[in-house]
Amino acid sequence: MVTGERIQGDPPLLGNKKLASYSTGLFNEEGYSYCKRRTGRRAGGPSRTIAITMCDKDALGPLAKWWGLQVRPRGGVAITCVDGPAYRIEASGFRAELIINEMMKYGLSKAKVRQWRKVVRHCRNKKSSRRKHPSHRRMHCLRLPLEGGILARYSTGLFNGGGCSYAWKSGKYWYPRIQVGMCDKDALEPVGKWWAAHVRSKGEKVKVCVGGPAYQIALSGARTLRVVDEMIKYGLSDRKIEQWRKVLSQCERPSLMVPR
Repeated sequence: MVTGERIQGDPPLLGNKKLASYSTGLFNEEGYSYCKRRTGRRAGGPSRTIAITMCDKDALGPLAKWWGLQVRPRGGVAITCVDGPAYRIEASGFRAELIINEMMKYGLSKAKVRQWRKVVRHCRNKKSSRRKHPSHRRMHCLRLPLEGGILARYSTGLFNGGGCSYAWKSGKYWYPRIQVGMCDKDALEPVGKWWAAHVRSKGEKVKVCVGGPAYQIALSGARTLRVVDEMIKYGLSDRKIEQWRKVLSQCERPSLMVPR
């Protein structure tokens, strides 16, 4: 099943290994995950959330930089610190999923992983039990790719043969982008299904195919991180991985984009 989600603000800075290791250690000690209830007419139901609350604001600084979020004073009347308010940082939805998946690579404890998976199931069950209402049917700007399997292996093989990655400029910013182009539209349809993206024509003026126009499928920004990470698990070639890392170095900023 393909679910649509989006990231508001800056995506997490996943490429920084030092911040990733630090954040994983701090989360193993002080972090937790839960199913956050959202309110309002367009709230969209409960959301899987990760958070850390502690008295030392400076200790949360590197974590905030890696998560792409701000450290905020804890609200409410609860007094938990002797010399002032407690501080809190939390991430929810797709952002939280990206962060958890990355922390698993840097030693996230089994207890934290079990807690996260339990929260994901709990939030999913709550969403499925909600009453359907027209106000809940909305478009999302960021869709999640399908999980692994045959489509993942197929897409990895096709990307090794005809895919590429590069820094793509939109406005004054540069984003990491991956793309596959070829003459056979039918061969790209499974990739489109796995990436949760559309196969598009390059136009009649681009004459690279004998029988008609060429077709392409592309992804850019934060969503490419999950797709490339999955393809690495299913045999992405060393050449493609090296090319991808060069692209990330060109776009390395907290928001995965850099003005030039």
